[in-house]
Amino acid sequence: MLEFSTLGTFVVVVLGLFLVPGPAVLLTTSSTIRGGRKTGILTGLGIATGDFIHTMFAAMGLSTILMTSAAAFNLVKYAGAVYLIYMGLKAIAEKPNKQVLPSFQRHQVFKHTVKLYWQRY
Repeated sequence: MLEFSTLGTFVVVVLGLFLVPGPAVLLTTSSTIRGGRKTGILTGLGIATGDFIHTMFAAMGLSTILMTSAAAFNLVKYAGAVYLIYMGLKAIAEKPNKQVLPSFQRHQVFKHTVKLYWQRY
């Protein structure tokens, strides 16, 4: 059973962790400064979606499986490495964009919004 003193210590530590800005806060702040309110909101929604999916995996016990199974952990680790290499090569091959503010046609707004959401996810 959780004792009151232990619970108090836990609450203080968790509150301290909430006060320290992490990478998600820095990403959201920089996206908002660079792209405005809508970009910041979409960034936050993408981060929340990723957190939700991670939480669901943990609740289903998949995190425990990854911690106890070396083969499953290595599979996820190498899949992540391949994905990061792919993203890096894609960024290197991409032509630099000279245009500071993109001009969108009305029909492109939804496509851009969806792309922005998944980019942050």
